[in-house]
Amino acid sequence: MSKIRRKGIPVLSIVSIFENYLVVLPVYLLLGWLLCRLYRKRGIAYETGFIIGWQVLAVYVCAVFYFTGTGGLDDIQRFGLSQLSSGSVNLLPLHDGGGAMGMALNALLFVPLGMLLPLLWKDCRRWYRTAGAGFLLSLLIELSQLFNFRATDIDDLLMNTLGTLAGYGVWQLLARRIPQFEANAAGKTACAAVGSLCTMFAIQFILAGPLVSHIALSLYGY
Repeated sequence: MSKIRRKGIPVLSIVSIFENYLVVLPVYLLLGWLLCRLYRKRGIAYETGFIIGWQVLAVYVCAVFYFTGTGGLDDIQRFGLSQLSSGSVNLLPLHDGGGAMGMALNALLFVPLGMLLPLLWKDCRRWYRTAGAGFLLSLLIELSQLFNFRATDIDDLLMNTLGTLAGYGVWQLLARRIPQFEANAAGKTACAAVGSLCTMFAIQFILAGPLVSHIALSLYGY
């Protein structure tokens, strides 16, 4: 959950959902520009829609950070490392019985990721690469939750990965005919998708999360 929402402030507006993107909007705009410049320098062709598509990916991933309550440096500053030994960690699949609805929502949350990655990068049009990227993003989120007293659960990891695969299946059926949003030269962009996701997570962990907490403190006093 959002830092503000966790504090008990009943904000469910669009602004609060996308707060992790909006507070560092200039950073994402700069990164998108740098990525396109790097592609041009290396002779990698990309469609105009890729620029928009990359920002859509950033907005979506930041919304995922909001809904999952991704941890950050501010949590370490607030709680130290004491919560690492007391946090809830489940490494047994289907052990805690989170419920079918919760598992379905965890899968549904990552469906857009499975659609966006192969849409943006031809290199992700192999299912295992898209699934691997979804697994990595989910793993980073789960590990970050060790710092904010949220549950780190293998069920979430598995369902997020399955959701990514489901999204890939949707792309296969419906969206593979939209070339305006793809980067070409698949062999030259092997690490671009994973690199983008890791960069977005780093921005959240180091910058966006602490900024949102600071804004909440300034506005609401805690």
